[in-house]
Amino acid sequence: MQVKNRNLDEKLLFTFKKVMRFNKLIIFILPICSLAGCSVSNISYNRDRILKNYSQYIIYLNNEKIALDTIYLDKKNIQSVVLNKKKLDINIVQKNKNAEYLLLAKVCADSSSCVNNCRCLIIIDGCLVNEKTKIEKNAVKDIKYLSPDNTMTYKPVLLISANN
Repeated sequence: MQVKNRNLDEKLLFTFKKVMRFNKLIIFILPICSLAGCSVSNISYNRDRILKNYSQYIIYLNNEKIALDTIYLDKKNIQSVVLNKKKLDINIVQKNKNAEYLLLAKVCADSSSCVNNCRCLIIIDGCLVNEKTKIEKNAVKDIKYLSPDNTMTYKPVLLISANN
C-alpha cells in the first residue's frame, strides 16, 4: 500500500512540475505576443520610404487626408508620424500646422519668360514632378531656373533642391 502511494505521489509531483513549466512558459510568452501585435507605432519621417513601403495606406497631414506624392514636407517641421496597421493609415503631425507652401505651377509661371500657357519641367532632388506638387517653403534649399536656351529641352526647367 505504501509503495502505491509513493508511486502516486511521484506521478503527481512529476505532473505538477510539468504544469509549472508550462505556466512559466505561458507567463514568459504572453507579454511578448501582446507587444508584437501592436497595431499603432511611431515611425521616422522619410518621404521616399513611406511612399514606397506604405503605398496602400491612407496618409493624413494634421488629420487631413493628403496625397503625399504631391507634397514635399520640411523634415524639421515634423513632430510625429503615427503608423496604424489596423486602419491602414499614417498620420503625420507637424510642429507648425500653419506652414506655408509653394505651388510649383505658380513658381514656374512667375519665373518663366514664356507666353501664358508655357509649362516647364520641374525637378526636385533629381525626380521629375508635376506642376500640381506643393513644397513647404522651409523645405526648399535652392531653386534654379534654366531657360530653354540653356537646356537640351524646348521647355524651361525648374531645379529645386530640398532639405530632405
